[in-house]
Order: sequence, then C-alpha cells, then structure tokens
Amino acid sequence: MTKQAEASVDSAKANLETASLNVVAQVNQAYTDLKTAQLRSVTAATQVANAAELVRISEGRYNGGIGTFLEVQDAQSSLYTAQRNLLAAKTDLQRANARLQRAIGASIL
Repeated sequence: MTKQAEASVDSAKANLETASLNVVAQVNQAYTDLKTAQLRSVTAATQVANAAELVRISEGRYNGGIGTFLEVQDAQSSLYTAQRNLLAAKTDLQRANARLQRAIGASIL
C-alpha cells in the first residue's frame, strides 16, 4: 500500500509541475501578445498621422492647382485605411490585455 501511495504522490507532483509550467507559458504568451499589440497600436497611430498629413498636402496641392482630385481621393482612402487599422489595433490591444489579466488571475472589470 505504501508504494501505491508514493506513486500517487509522485503522480500528483508531476501533475502540479505540468500545470505550473502551463500557467507560466500562458502568462508569457499573453504578455508577449500584449506587447505586440501595444507596438501595433503605436505604429497604427503613426500611420494615421502620416496619412492625415498626406491628405493635408494633397488638398493643398489640389487647391493650388498643381494636384489632381484623384490624388486627394487616394490620400483620403489611405487615411480611412489607417484609421481602420488603428481601430483594429486598439481592439487587439484590449483583447490582449484581457487575456493577460485572465492568465494572471486578475478580475476583469
């Protein structure tokens, strides 16, 4: 009976170690995902600023008679795409933050 008990204790220890390693891996992955999402959000915000400046320049060129309306439309389309990408990046950032909070056992409110 003692050998069975020892085997059960060893099995429980192995299961605990496996569970601990899984938790550490989940937290590490969630943290990495959060940092990646933060960088994407910063990059997307920069792209929005650049696209807005391109719209300003294109409109100025068009109003000055040296640019085309198509140039303005292309710039506006780029701005719309950049804004959409920023929104997606912010959404991903919120999701990554929630996953990290869940992984570390924090309450999400």
